[in-house]
Amino acid sequence: MNVKREKRVKKLSLKSEVRDGYLVSKEMKEIWQVQLDLFEQFAKVCDRHNINYTLDGGSLLGAIRHKGYVPWDDDIDVALMRDQYEKFLKYAKKELKPPYFIQNERTEPEYYRQYTQLRHSDTTAIIKVDLQYNYNCGISIDIFPLDKVPDNLTKRKKFLDKISFIRRLFLHDDGNMAKKMFQFIIKPRYLIKYCAKLIQKYNNEDTMECGKLGFRPYTKLRKTSWLKKGNFIKVPFEYLEAKITKNYDEYLTRLYGDYMTPPKLKTVGIGTGHGKTFFDTRHSYLYYKDKKEEVAQKL
Repeated sequence: MNVKREKRVKKLSLKSEVRDGYLVSKEMKEIWQVQLDLFEQFAKVCDRHNINYTLDGGSLLGAIRHKGYVPWDDDIDVALMRDQYEKFLKYAKKELKPPYFIQNERTEPEYYRQYTQLRHSDTTAIIKVDLQYNYNCGISIDIFPLDKVPDNLTKRKKFLDKISFIRRLFLHDDGNMAKKMFQFIIKPRYLIKYCAKLIQKYNNEDTMECGKLGFRPYTKLRKTSWLKKGNFIKVPFEYLEAKITKNYDEYLTRLYGDYMTPPKLKTVGIGTGHGKTFFDTRHSYLYYKDKKEEVAQKL
């Protein structure tokens, strides 16, 4: 009798372990597992439709130096040129069903970030500023569009300064009364839409560099040639494979300098650089809708 073998589903070991002198707890492993599932869903859409992306920032560093997460990291970042980003959103809207949720300024009126977060709605990841809003706060991965900047440095500075100024006008409440009055007159959602259009101003030009302009306009730029078709390879990331730019060495050197030498940690478990986040892999963010004070005390 022929018995079909069940396909073995790869998972992350949820046992706590020390990686490079840093204790990765069972709880962090559970968070990673949710994010790896989100990344896998993202990558499947990209692979089906020949969409090019690259791991970005700490996730790219982790792939090269650790073949997975940087041990003290708690997120996954990917980046795509704007045309590839729009292509992903087009197909993801049709193909990713609940509990997966595509979150950006187009899907949630209160969402102020100028990039997309792919969320798992049956989980929770809340940072302090999220308590001001009522949008989806499931565990997420970050999906950044890359937009071009002008080659002329004077024009570039003027362009990035304008983006930064507009962003300051609609970003969350920081207690500034003048900003509150301005936002009462001009609703943040209009400024968010204006900024989303502004950052794409030079995308039809053949410029040398691009960046995450809607996230941090003055973040380290990438060469547009690094993101051209055919300039990607796949590398291990935990139990998965992920696309990265072939020019990872040049980019990581630009970003971190000697990126292959891990920092010397004084203690095991120093925390991440993303600020404190309230995570819950077992309850939806909706469970905490009426428990914001309780969450605030933990942040």
